[in-house]
Amino acid sequence: MNVKTGDDPSRAIAEDKARHCRARSESVRSELLEGAADSQCGAGGQEADHAQGEDQVGLFGLQRVDTKELGEHQAGRGAVKQGHLSRGGPPARFVGTDAWHGIRGRIVSGRRPGMDPPASRAGTVPPPVTEGERSRAMTGNYAELVDEQAELAELRARVEALESRRVLEVERIDVVEAGGALRMVISNTARAPDPVCDGETFERPGGNAAGLIFYNEEGDECGGLVFAGQCHDTGYSAGAALLFDQFKQDQVVGIMHHEADGGREGGLWVWDRPDEASPSKGGATRLFVGKTRERSSVIELRDAQGRIRLQLAVAGDGTPRLEFLDEAGGVTVSLP
Repeated sequence: MNVKTGDDPSRAIAEDKARHCRARSESVRSELLEGAADSQCGAGGQEADHAQGEDQVGLFGLQRVDTKELGEHQAGRGAVKQGHLSRGGPPARFVGTDAWHGIRGRIVSGRRPGMDPPASRAGTVPPPVTEGERSRAMTGNYAELVDEQAELAELRARVEALESRRVLEVERIDVVEAGGALRMVISNTARAPDPVCDGETFERPGGNAAGLIFYNEEGDECGGLVFAGQCHDTGYSAGAALLFDQFKQDQVVGIMHHEADGGREGGLWVWDRPDEASPSKGGATRLFVGKTRERSSVIELRDAQGRIRLQLAVAGDGTPRLEFLDEAGGVTVSLP
């Protein structure tokens, strides 16, 4: 915009806008005439000497175009484009490229709005899709669908196979070293192994139970985890124990729980075992920390013969006491 010093700015702005509007109108009109001419040449092979005032397709459908005016326009369209258009493109600053080519395509080809624009400015239209091409495309899509369904079926089969492997029903599992040495047994009650110590098999006191049995490098039982619980004619009984054995002996540390007919006890036990390699030689309880059947929480310290010599307890009603006992079990000192 050019505004001279001393001129009225508002008037200059109005005049400048008017010039732009006239230029825009002339540009659009020129391109419409050019599009109509291109459509005349490409659509039906019509001769150049058609009668003046022939019918052509324009923005508003079928309209009358003066071919004389069209010829004059063709001669002078280069000058118009220098100021407002890039050759073969839309009017700069006024119409977007995509929108212009969409309008231009409908003018050149005579297509209705919503149809694909022509492939080029010359008015050529892409060839229609043949039945063969459409058939090949549909066949290819169908083949891809079949392949995808086959892959899906294979994946489904793999998932089902994995699901079936998550449940393993057995009565006993023996875990062994590479050389075959037994290190652990997982079993039900019927297939639970008898205790082995120093190569000798013994009968387990109280019978075998379902659970896990551990074995050391010598092949001896060295601990285990067992559990049980069932109802009977007079009530019920239940228990569980995690035990650790002395080398070539019976358990020396254990966490156990036992209950029967409403009475419950559980806690940490520590036993004293003889040095002789025989689990049948017994031993003595040296320490118990837990809860008794009388609902007292206690700490019991015992001598080598298993006799309680000191007991710290809190009864079920909350009464605390500290007792010292003699070899016969008599209380020598009681606090408070």
